Amino acid sequence: MPATTEKQALTALYIYNAPQALTALAKSVTRELKHFRAECRALVFVQRIEHGHAIASALNCEFYRGGSAEDITDAQRKAIVYRWLSGHHAVMVATDAFGPGNDYAHVRQVWMIGPAKGVVDFVQMAGRAGRDRAWAKVHTWIISNIQQRDSPELHRDTPELHMVLAKPT
Repeated sequence: MPATTEKQALTALYIYNAPQALTALAKSVTRELKHFRAECRALVFVQRIEHGHAIASALNCEFYRGGSAEDITDAQRKAIVYRWLSGHHAVMVATDAFGPGNDYAHVRQVWMIGPAKGVVDFVQMAGRAGRDRAWAKVHTWIISNIQQRDSPELHRDTPELHMVLAKPT
């Protein structure tokens, strides 16, 4: 992973009204995409399959998810990645299954919806941005009723993420 430069930024946004969050996210992503050159891409990482479907629908893009998802085949996953890489869609929604091994250089924006499962997942997802050492932004959106603080889905090292978000450099 390239070293962080002054051209990379980390932002955190806490939204407490989940019904408005989807609309706000779609507007934010759409606004950023207007500034992209042809080779630039964006990723929206989600923690839950149902949120991925809803966000992909709102953004009119595709949703990549891992091998445990029974509704998608390996061939479909490869096709989704191909269409994203080729620019058919400048943005793709994905679970953390897409993070490792994706070395596309021109990812300019990464949105993480809900807290990452841990520091390693956070770094994997955030590390998709700016691999060419050009400017990149990572946005973390915590939406109150997507995952409650006492949810069993949260890993024990999540408090470490709060330290990273509080002081990213």
